[in-house]
Amino acid sequence: MADGTRSVRSLSASRSASSTASNVATSRESADISRRAATVVSSEVAAAKSKRPVVTAAPTTSSQSCLEDYFVGIQRIVDEQRRATELAKGQAEEQFQKDLDAKNSEVRDLQRQLRKRDEAELRLRQDLEAKDSEVRAQRQTYKEAELRLQQDLASKAAHVQELQAEMTNVQAHLDMISNIMKPRDAGSKRPRLG
Repeated sequence: MADGTRSVRSLSASRSASSTASNVATSRESADISRRAATVVSSEVAAAKSKRPVVTAAPTTSSQSCLEDYFVGIQRIVDEQRRATELAKGQAEEQFQKDLDAKNSEVRDLQRQLRKRDEAELRLRQDLEAKDSEVRAQRQTYKEAELRLQQDLASKAAHVQELQAEMTNVQAHLDMISNIMKPRDAGSKRPRLG
């Protein structure tokens, strides 16, 4: 795009230089015509004031032709200036349109990049929310499992205590039976059963 812009500017500069050179040449030609016309007119005015015959380098038809050439030259200068102005205006409008199109293209690229960034941020946010929801669910599952384990352990501990109490009772009965079945001393009497 930069090469195209430089090419257009180079072409514009070349045309502007050519137009300037043409304008300079036309201006010189116009100045020459103006000098000749002024010489003829001043001669006629001076002759009219002194009431003497007009002495010119050329007859009256030549002065008329000189004036016509002068006005034709002026008109040609005006036309060339108009064409140069229209050409410069057209080139400026063309360059402005190219710059505007380039800016619009840059804006569209930025908008596409912003849309992609927004979409990526949305996907990332959704992924984070999904992960957070999954972590919360796992944490709740762990809490429930831990609670069940604690309840199970408490139940097991209570059952163990019950078993220990039963074993204590059984041991007490065994000790009592052992004492009953143990042989007495010679002087003692065996307790009478029943």
